[in-house]
Order: sequence, then structure tokens, then C-alpha cells
Amino acid sequence: MSQKKIIICSPQATVIDKVKSEISNQYNQIIVCSPKHSLISILNKHSENENIIILYHLNSALKDDTLRQEEIKLGLFIKQNSIAQKVIVLVNRPNTEQGIRLLHLGVRGYANTFINQSKLLTAIEVVFQGEIWAGQDILNKLLTFTLQSNASKESKEINLSIDKQILKEEYQELSSREKAVIEHILLGETNKEIANKLFVTERTVKAHLSSIFKKTQTKNRFELSVKFSKM
Repeated sequence: MSQKKIIICSPQATVIDKVKSEISNQYNQIIVCSPKHSLISILNKHSENENIIILYHLNSALKDDTLRQEEIKLGLFIKQNSIAQKVIVLVNRPNTEQGIRLLHLGVRGYANTFINQSKLLTAIEVVFQGEIWAGQDILNKLLTFTLQSNASKESKEINLSIDKQILKEEYQELSSREKAVIEHILLGETNKEIANKLFVTERTVKAHLSSIFKKTQTKNRFELSVKFSKM
């Protein structure tokens, strides 16, 4: 696997310095840029098979209409650039509605610009693993929207509630180690962090997750965390 690389894109040098200082101990391949055309220039120098995350600082001080246009432009940028498939947006004043909009536009992560170091590193690792990272409220609403979109158009009302008794029975069928993995998933921890806390390898954690997904009829960590947060 190619070495992990981080691109920090922000018009504010203070934000770039802050983010870089918090991740430099974990990642040594860090590239910084300011305007979007610089980001495009940087991406053109990398191949599609490289493992890259873009930390994109979005100016939330813009007026609503201008901000929406910037969000749409970012979504088109992600769609048109195969290398830019792992984007985490940082905003100074995050809110649920904006988070949902950006995730639907193809963003893989959404967080406060001033997120603490531990959570920022967790968010990056979660996105590197191919998952989505955002607040639980945003993930819950995103899953609800997805379920509604996939439901029959003839259905006027959709009951999205999960039978807690069935959920408990499903949970009891899991092994003690699988239950432990779920508990750590609900805390937003990465496979590496879970492996360290359970004293197993990351490969073992991935094997447990595969078994959990099958037993709980979920597809990924996102669906799993939403489902069991209701228990």
C-alpha cells in the first residue's frame, strides 16, 4: 500500500499551521496549499492509486448563498477528480444541515476547524479506512435520508424505528469480543486504536467487523454505529 499523504488546504496560514502541528507526529507526508487552483496543481502531480486525504478548510463566514455555491463547487471538484475522493471539510462553525449537504456532495468527513488533536487523528484514520466521519446527529440523519430515498415511492410514511427487543436479541448473539469491538466503534475509535486496547492485531479487528456486519445485517461502521446507538 502506498504511503499515506495529507494535503491541508486553507486560505488562512494560522489554520494550516495549527492543523499541521497536530498531525505532523503521525504523518510525515504533509502538503499545504491555499486557493483551489493550487490544490488542483498539487493533485495533478499525484497518481490515482495514492492514498491521499485532503483537509479542506471551508470559510463558513461567507454569506449563505455564497457558501452554498462554494459547497457545490467543492462537490463538483470531488466528482471530477478521482484522486480527491477522501476529503474532510473543516469549518469554524459546523452545523448538522451543512454537514449532511456536504456528505451528500461526496465529502467523507466533516469537523470543527478547532477539533482537538485526538479526534482529528481519529477522523483522518477513519476516512483512510474508507468510512465516513462526522457527528452522530449528522450520521443518524444521513442514514434516515438514505433509507427514505431507497424506500418505495408509494409509501407515504416510513417507520425507521428499530425494535429494541430484536436489537437486544441480535446483540446477544454476538461473541464477547464482537460486543467489545462494537463498544469501541461507538466511541469513534479506529481499527488501530481498537486493536491496541483489545491487545489484538488490526487484521483480527477487521475479521471481527466482517463477522459483525454479517450477523447484524449492516454494511459498514456507519450503519453499525447508527443501529446500536439506539439500543
